[in-house]
Amino acid sequence: MQRLCAFITIAITITITPHLAWGAIIITGMEDYTFASHTVGTGDKSLSKLSCVGKDAGNKLWKATITGSGTGGAFTLTDGTNTIPFAVTFAPARSFTSGVQEINLPSADNTVPLDCGGTDNQDFVIDILGTDLDGTPAGDYSGFIDIQVAP
Repeated sequence: MQRLCAFITIAITITITPHLAWGAIIITGMEDYTFASHTVGTGDKSLSKLSCVGKDAGNKLWKATITGSGTGGAFTLTDGTNTIPFAVTFAPARSFTSGVQEINLPSADNTVPLDCGGTDNQDFVIDILGTDLDGTPAGDYSGFIDIQVAP
């Protein structure tokens, strides 16, 4: 018997709360992550999307806190009954733990107008293990992550 997980979608909701004493920061260009259907035994799923992070002063380092839509902010997808865990990584190799601020993320655009010069400068990756997908009933699964950035 073969099980399929079709159209796993992660909708991104972004909350930006700049602290005026530190300066302003922006994140733009975020898009939904839509995974193709999964066939049992075909391995892990991974999608990467580029975005732009800019801050108005100082060095190019910035901070981010990411939470998911699962119980307690977990990074999970659901069909309303079943859940599938996923991981969030800032490429090339910074893994996020839900609700924990990652500091000293590199390469924010700090040149006005903070638009990354038209070339997105940050790479967020969503990974789903094939073993988690293989044991899940077929259906439409969705979830979201909330990204809060700070200078």
